[in-house]
Amino acid sequence: MQGKDPAFIQEKIEQAKQLNANIDIEDITKKFAKDVGIWITYVGDNDPVKDIPFPKGWIAGTTALHLACQQGAKEVYMLGFDLSKKDELINNIYKGTGYYLPADTKGVDPQTWINQMLAVFREFKDTQFYWVDPVHNIGSSTENIDIRYLTKADLCDTLKII
Repeated sequence: MQGKDPAFIQEKIEQAKQLNANIDIEDITKKFAKDVGIWITYVGDNDPVKDIPFPKGWIAGTTALHLACQQGAKEVYMLGFDLSKKDELINNIYKGTGYYLPADTKGVDPQTWINQMLAVFREFKDTQFYWVDPVHNIGSSTENIDIRYLTKADLCDTLKII
């Protein structure tokens, strides 16, 4: 079950206005009000859906990183981990589609993503992470972590594709 109660969303928007007089109300409303409603997805006994014990409640990308490492991956290529900045337009590949926020929405604070990425990097020190074309990086937080940065062209050369 997934969803957002419209009354709860309006309450959160009002709280945001009270806590930050300089907040961009139009932008925050786009983010909060996206996909308001409740959706229930049923999983049948024969559906190939499995619950994962950990991590739960993480962002999809960092969950995928952790699951790949749990399965024994020794090299992980990270594409689309662009992060964002609150004062710049969102940079997600899906922006403006029916499945994501409008293209004119500002980014969000990436600290949760950064914290989850660092947790994966630190837990799986024997895994080599390759971050492909990061738009923003996580700065000095990567001390003692072996991350290699690649361009998309480097990735294609490395994997011998194209």
